[in-house]
Amino acid sequence: MDYDFTIATESNNVETTTTATATATATATTKTTIATTTTNTITPEPDLTKILLVSGSTCDPHHWHSRTAEVIDLSDPKAKTQLGLKNYPLSIDGATGDLMANGIPLICGGQELFEPYKMIGDCYSIGKNYQQEPFGSLSVPRKHASSLLWNVNDTDVLWITGGEANGSVALASTEFVSTQSMPAMASHPGPELPLAIGRHCMVKVSDSIAILTGGDRMSTVMPGPDVLMETYFFTKTNRDGMGNWTSGPRLPCQKYYHACGLIKDSVTTKQKVVVAAGAECAHTTSFLNLDNNPTTNSLQWTPGPYLPALMLIGPTGITTQDMGQFILVGGFTKFENLFGHNAFYSLSCANSDCHWTIMDQTLAISRYYGVAMLVPSDFRLNLS
Repeated sequence: MDYDFTIATESNNVETTTTATATATATATTKTTIATTTTNTITPEPDLTKILLVSGSTCDPHHWHSRTAEVIDLSDPKAKTQLGLKNYPLSIDGATGDLMANGIPLICGGQELFEPYKMIGDCYSIGKNYQQEPFGSLSVPRKHASSLLWNVNDTDVLWITGGEANGSVALASTEFVSTQSMPAMASHPGPELPLAIGRHCMVKVSDSIAILTGGDRMSTVMPGPDVLMETYFFTKTNRDGMGNWTSGPRLPCQKYYHACGLIKDSVTTKQKVVVAAGAECAHTTSFLNLDNNPTTNSLQWTPGPYLPALMLIGPTGITTQDMGQFILVGGFTKFENLFGHNAFYSLSCANSDCHWTIMDQTLAISRYYGVAMLVPSDFRLNLS
């Protein structure tokens, strides 16, 4: 099967419609309609230059969870990280979310840290304009799901996939969550995954194609994690967001609790899928090139540069708005004890030469299994 991996971009062109001049002539009267011009300006996308980080577990034995959110400015390395005061109403990790098209930062699901086996089914928002009340509920409480923005009937929704239910049971169900009818939130069933999976990572590569990478089947037969090397391609075939799954190329090693995203070469402008970090082969990076509309049979994962931090587990991956950087936020290293990461690790590529760098920005609170997303430059937390 051939795949078109062209990522749609919106132009900021101005469309102008001009009404032609009409002249009507009577016996002694000449009536002239003056030409009018109607200008429809496409609203440009906001500059998403900040990262919002919400919830998660920490490595501090005296403070092992965080309801405090952080906002980090990517455009100014010297800018001080903005901290809120208990911005999130619950102490959770393993939630998922993103910035919705209407500007609402949405966070759904997770696990209550004071009750380690209680899954959360509510969705919340955060910021100066939002109250700490749930917008609505998921159809199934879940943690360690993976989500992405997906177009359903010409509306951008949050497509939440898989995850873990109570009792460490992997889920194959997905759901579409919409915030277009706020203050009410709507959730509808999405396409079933090809298998029950959690702790995986989904990446959107075009308006109609997404890729599921790795994950844990949480088998009740095998002791310990049942981790995958497999990938699966989803192709949307209908406006309602539904479509079909096909098997993709296997990852170089098993991956779960990892990060994934897209990156564009600054010279060649070619795009790659990135899979990095995780609980297996945690120091590795793998690329999937998206050139020349390849078929799944011809696609192969190739090795990328090693991470500057060994054994980075549970980070969140962020692709910058211009796709020039793929950034890892948070995570931890496990040796004899847990070591949390405050650093930001940035991947960039120039003329097929890709490398990781440690950014100047740092987290105020090291954490893992949190939710990170790009937000506009004018985004502010509620500090009270």
